[in-house]
Amino acid sequence: MNYQSPLKDFCIVVEQVIETAFTSPGNEILTNNEAATRAALIDPILCKLGWDISDPAMVEVEKRAPSHKNDVVADYVLKNQDGMPVVCVEAKSKGTNLKKCAPKLLQYTNAFKDTVKYALLTDGLVWQFYDCTNMNAHQEFDLASNHFGGAVSFALFMLGKFDAAHYWEP
Repeated sequence: MNYQSPLKDFCIVVEQVIETAFTSPGNEILTNNEAATRAALIDPILCKLGWDISDPAMVEVEKRAPSHKNDVVADYVLKNQDGMPVVCVEAKSKGTNLKKCAPKLLQYTNAFKDTVKYALLTDGLVWQFYDCTNMNAHQEFDLASNHFGGAVSFALFMLGKFDAAHYWEP
């Protein structure tokens, strides 16, 4: 008998993302193109977690912070069933130095601080997780180097924190 495993299915998507990033034709475009990185590397991960990126009730792309002095636009805001932002995702082009981008992520989380619990900063291969109660503490997964046990550890972590079922009733 062949059983479906959400963990195995997620790991397959992670492996496909890694393959796309390094061996697919046109992969060099991802280095300087955030939109291409989002479409090829980040969207598949979010979709496998159950987030419908085409549904603005669930995922608001390019969400502008309400009544904020500066232009604060988050790449993705994942919303719960009540329409409240719960996760902010900042996307960068593949290979971007994410350490330089962390202050911008802090600006986004502050803009949505009333409801956002978590923040993710990613170039599609490196994923940094922040708990908004303590932005200094974060965890990082580098899919390309198989650091922290590779795809399985990343999958367990992401499914445990960011599966859409945590925020939406089935």
